[in-house]
Amino acid sequence: MTPIIQIVRFRLAGISEAQYGEHAELVAPRFRHLPGLVSKVWLANADANTFGGLYTWRDRAALEQYRASDTYAQLTSNPHFIELSDRAFTILLNPTQVTAPALLAG
Repeated sequence: MTPIIQIVRFRLAGISEAQYGEHAELVAPRFRHLPGLVSKVWLANADANTFGGLYTWRDRAALEQYRASDTYAQLTSNPHFIELSDRAFTILLNPTQVTAPALLAG
């Protein structure tokens, strides 16, 4: 299995950064037990009004299972998240083994 990195980015509309932070803390526990999710890092660049997440998935099947989930549908249909983009990247295993072996250990 090859791990997959997913980067989701969006801008906020109609809510403040503080309100988004409260929302993120409220929904974070939903992600803890998503099948195949290795980690999720919550991202914020308030100066650019850009927020999102950096996900590491066990494999592409786990990513696609998430994309088919209610949790993902709620993200992509949230009217406060505009200009949403979702990109997936395959991890280059050999150089990543040198720079981030812990990521590939599990």
